[in-house]
Amino acid sequence: MMYDGWWGGMIGPAPVLVLTSTGARSGQQRDTALAYFTDGDDVILMASNYGSARHSNWYYNLLAHPECELHIGPRGGRFVAHEAENADRDRLFALAINLLVASRSYAKRTDGVRTIPMLRLTPSG
Repeated sequence: MMYDGWWGGMIGPAPVLVLTSTGARSGQQRDTALAYFTDGDDVILMASNYGSARHSNWYYNLLAHPECELHIGPRGGRFVAHEAENADRDRLFALAINLLVASRSYAKRTDGVRTIPMLRLTPSG
């Protein structure tokens, strides 16, 4: 599967990829279309879940099985996910707020409810 596109509509314009992850409980492959940005060679994902009180399912999948595949045109391939922490998480979150229009409203909805995780996906070879 190849995908390299832009998402519009309710989240605003954003580059989109398809994440293929392994289900945390089922062990089955799951495809999820997500907005993303990059930081060097790494792909950054924001587990906003549209600002709901719960984390995204794909977030739990990556915690349980960090090896994944990204479909982003020529940049796609195998990656390993790591949750960004502390200053790195805060810097990436600030970038997301500036780059992904909808992330501002997601941050407001989750303020005081939960901290939105930021995931750093590094190419695996």
